[in-house]
Amino acid sequence: MDINTLFRPELLQVQDFVRAAYVVLDANFPPGVLGSVVEMAREAGCKGALYAVVLDPTSYAKAAKCLEVLEKVWMVTPDRHEIRKLAGEEEEEGIEGVKQAAERLLQRFSGLQYVLCKVDIDGVILVSRAGVEHFPAFPVASVVNVSGAGDCLVGTLVSALTKGKSLTEAVQIGLQAAALSIQANETVPESLRSL
Repeated sequence: MDINTLFRPELLQVQDFVRAAYVVLDANFPPGVLGSVVEMAREAGCKGALYAVVLDPTSYAKAAKCLEVLEKVWMVTPDRHEIRKLAGEEEEEGIEGVKQAAERLLQRFSGLQYVLCKVDIDGVILVSRAGVEHFPAFPVASVVNVSGAGDCLVGTLVSALTKGKSLTEAVQIGLQAAALSIQANETVPESLRSL
C-alpha cells in the first residue's frame, strides 16, 4: 500500500469529479490528498449539496488521518475499533459502545451525515441524526478469508446507491457482498456479480 504515499493532489482536477455520484476514499492516501479529493468532490457538486464522499478509515493506526476531512464527508465506514479512534475514546465493549461513539462523532462533525460501523459477525450499525439501525450479518456456511469483506461491503453499497436503491437496501446488498467475500479465497470474489 506504500504506493499510495506517492500520489499527489496535483494529479487530479475538479472536472475529474463532475460526473461522479459518489467518491470512495480510504486512509491509505496521505492527509493532503484526502483533503484535496474531498474539496474537489465538493466543488464538483457530487450528489448536490451532500458532496457524497464515502471514507473508509482502513485501520486503527490510519483512522486519525480522517479527522481533518470528516466535516466534509457524507459517510464514514469505520470498524468497531476505528470508530473509537475517530471519536477519541477509550475502547468500550459491545455494540452499545459503538453506537455511542458514532453518535458523538456525528455531534462533533455537523457536516457528516452517516456513520456505518462494521461490527464483524454482528453486521453493521448505521447511525445518522435520524437514529440508529442495526443490520445483522448474513449467516455463512464457513469463513474462508475475511480480507476484503469490508471493501466488498462498502463498494457494493455505493454501487447499489448509484443504481437508485435506498440506503437501507444498499446496506443489505453490501452485507450480502461481505458474506460472499468471506466464503471465498479471493478478496473480491467472482460471486459478487450475482448481486
